[in-house]
This record gives sequence, structure tokens and C-alpha cells, in this order.
Amino acid sequence: MGKRKATTTSPSLLEPFEVLVADGASADKPSLALVRDMVLDLFLDSNIDAMQYLVMLVLTDAAPSIVAAAPADSLQFGVRLADGDAIPKVDATLLYTPTTKLDQEAAKKMQKKLVKKKIKKLKKAEEEMGPAFYVASDDEIAEYFRALPFDTKVADDGTAFVATAPATSPSSSQRMLALDCEMCKTTRGVELTRISIVDEEYKVLLDAFVLPECRIVDYCTQYSGITKETLEGCTNTLADIQAKVLALVDADTILVGHSIENDLLALRLLHRRVLDTSLLYPHPKGPPFRSALRFLTATYLKLQIQNDASGHCSIEDATCTMKLAQLKIEKGPGFPGTHAKQHASRKLVSELAKRKKSALIVDSASACRSLAGSTAGAIPCPTLDKVVHIVKQQLTTGCAPHFTWARAALPTEFDAAAVSALVASVRADMPPASMLLVLTTPPTTELKELHSIRTSRGDPRSSLLWDKTMQTKLDGVATTAQHGTLQLFATPPKSAE
Repeated sequence: MGKRKATTTSPSLLEPFEVLVADGASADKPSLALVRDMVLDLFLDSNIDAMQYLVMLVLTDAAPSIVAAAPADSLQFGVRLADGDAIPKVDATLLYTPTTKLDQEAAKKMQKKLVKKKIKKLKKAEEEMGPAFYVASDDEIAEYFRALPFDTKVADDGTAFVATAPATSPSSSQRMLALDCEMCKTTRGVELTRISIVDEEYKVLLDAFVLPECRIVDYCTQYSGITKETLEGCTNTLADIQAKVLALVDADTILVGHSIENDLLALRLLHRRVLDTSLLYPHPKGPPFRSALRFLTATYLKLQIQNDASGHCSIEDATCTMKLAQLKIEKGPGFPGTHAKQHASRKLVSELAKRKKSALIVDSASACRSLAGSTAGAIPCPTLDKVVHIVKQQLTTGCAPHFTWARAALPTEFDAAAVSALVASVRADMPPASMLLVLTTPPTTELKELHSIRTSRGDPRSSLLWDKTMQTKLDGVATTAQHGTLQLFATPPKSAE
């Protein structure tokens, strides 16, 4: 049940949400997606002067006991972050806007126009359309490969990357090599433990195991196929493997992979000429969803892969990725059908840019790269206090962003009073004609771990099977992890104060 005390402050903005809460008082909590649609309907409506600015503040990892008091002029209610036993993805929910059928048709026509323009340009330059046509564009690199530090060659944590060198002799710009990596979890995070590279004839050019720099804490055998015994006697270091890759791949080579950004991150390799099958075969729901390699292989190659309980085979995955790329090139840009381009959602920051509204992302460094795109400003902040400081600073510059996304984990020492004080400090700096949305979400670590276990035990040949007891536990954990608390604050225009 929502909590709202009587007030005369901007009733028009909060009134639709009061009705929503009242209608659902005896039913399930409203979904976060529904609240998002209502908020964005107001924010993107050029005829509504009472909402020129929107701030979304997401506070993650909140303990169940943290329920901030609802101020008199706010509205507070519970929201459903996800359905079933799914892992909540708050950014994917709040930062993507639904599209109308008219918008989808317009996007479809625009996509066809862009493809025709690209074909015309390529034919004029090379007189044929080959693999180079499908190489990720600069916009796609900026959109999907932001985690790679192309400019600095150094990651946020200080990790150094190597870059492929220019070709020393004339070579075909259409040459393709397919890459797949397997990783294990170490005390540092995720590190490379196997790499496979195949050519266009599916000949294996490189297949090697790699000994991580840090101690392995989880071999992830169900995915990687790596065990302790696998790495016994292995002396290859990451530097050794980088040297071998650089001997095979120059800057002109087209590297093929599925979600290849992850492989390049594991290799700590910078390379721009990439052909990503997750982009060539887009998910029907559109970003941020991506089809699994196993699904694409079964659907378009009529092959079954990744069915072995002992884990994936990187040679098999690389080979299938190459075959998918070759199939796309053979069938042409319209394959597997323009319906795959009719996404049901679009990025909010892109929509704001079209309307000439500014947007700012204040989040972790990796999230900033992932969410900001080429149209939004981004200020990476590692901690809650820095996030709040930046948000307040940007709101009081005299030229506040029209939209601000801010997210940080709550420190363990925070209680309800501390959260209330933090929210009050942000609200005090909100400009006129604005809305502040504060979403508090619980931890999802246990839910993610259970999902991982279910995936590994889903194969009937596994020695440990997923049973009803485990599913019951998952359902209970999901119910807790999917419950968020939302607070809405409205600041009226100056003329309405």
C-alpha cells in the first residue's frame, strides 16, 4: 500500500501513481515496467511543463530492514522488479522505452535505407560485398564494446591491454578468423584459461590452455570444460598467449566471435575489426537481450552444441561462430529477416537525444560505458557518497541535465534513517518542474548463484540434478530479490510554488 500524506504540492504529477497504488491495494504490486511507462509518458510529453527534469536514483543491495520513512509530500510503494524466478535487471527495465507499432515500422524502413546506403557505398569502393560489410561500425563499437579501453589501453582497475598492430604486408581486408575463449573465476575475477582460433576452412590455428595469474576459486567446469587436471603442467601465461594471437591477427584481420567483447576482455586485447554474431543475429526482443550461441546454431545451422555436461568446447564454439558469420554473408543483410530488427524497445538516452534533451549517467565505470552510449554524458563513480555528490553538483550548476541516472550500492552500515537523509539531500537540490524517482533494491547475489547451479544441473547427465527442493528455494529467494521499494517526489514549476 502506498504511503502519501495530504499535500498541495504538484498533485498532478503524483496523482496517476496514487491511482495506480490505490487500484492495486489488494492485488500484486505494480511492475517496475508499468511505473516506468507512466513516468516516461509524463517526461517525454512536450505538453507537460510540470516535468522538465527527471532523476532516477537506484540504491542497490539494501537490507530488508531498510524501509525509509515516507515524507509528507512523497509517494512510496512496493514494486515488482521481475516475474517468475528471473534475476531483476533494473537498468534494462528503466532505461529502455517501449515503442509503438508506428515507431517500429519507421525503424524498419530506416534500417532498410541504411543497409541500401551501406551496400551502395561498399560497392563503389570495392565492387563486391563481403565480410567487411558486416564488420561492427564505429557506432556499434561505441555502443557494445565500451568496456574495452581503446583510447587509454588501460582498464579502470589499471589492467594493461595490448592492441593488434597494423599489417606489415598487403593482406586481404576480408580475411576472417573466429575466436572463442573459456574463462574461470579467480581471486581477481574472471580470467582466461583456454583460447581457440579457427580460420575460414575451420582449421585450428591456435588451441591452448592458459594458467591464470591469480588463484582459481571456481573452474566453472559446466561452462568452460576446464578442471584442475586440465591445467596440470600448463605453463602458458596470458602474455604468452597474447604474443601468439598477435602473430596471427593484425589490425586488418576480421575477428569473428559471439559476444566477442567478452573474449577480447579476457585476452586483454584491443581490436576494432570485429564481426559479432550476437549483433548479426539480433534477439527478437532487441537490446539488451542477446541470443545464445547454442540457440543460433540449432536454429540456423541445425547443429546441437554445448550439450556435454563436461562443459563447452571452444573449438566447437569458434567453428560454429565462423559458420554463422559465413551464412550471414552468403544470405545477405536481409537475413535472417527484418523482423529481427523490429525491436520492441529503444534506449531512453537515444530517445532523449532525438528530442534534444540532455542525459547524464552516474554509475560504475563499466555501467557508464554500457549505458551512456554516444549521446549521454557519463561520470564514473565507485561509491555511494561520490555518486550523490556528483548528482547534487550537476543539479545545481544552473544547467542541470534533463535526465539523470544514478546508481550505487548501499554501504552495510546504512540504516533507514541514513537512507532518508541521503534522499532528502538530493531532493533539496532538485530543480523546479522535476521528479525524483528513488528505487531501493535488495541484493541479487544468492539468486544469481542459484540460477548458475540450475543451469549446471539442468543436463540430465550431470551427477547432481535440479530437484523440487532446489526450485522451492529458488522461488523463495527470487520473491525476496524481486521486491523493490519506490519513492516518488515532485518539485513544482516556479509559477506553481
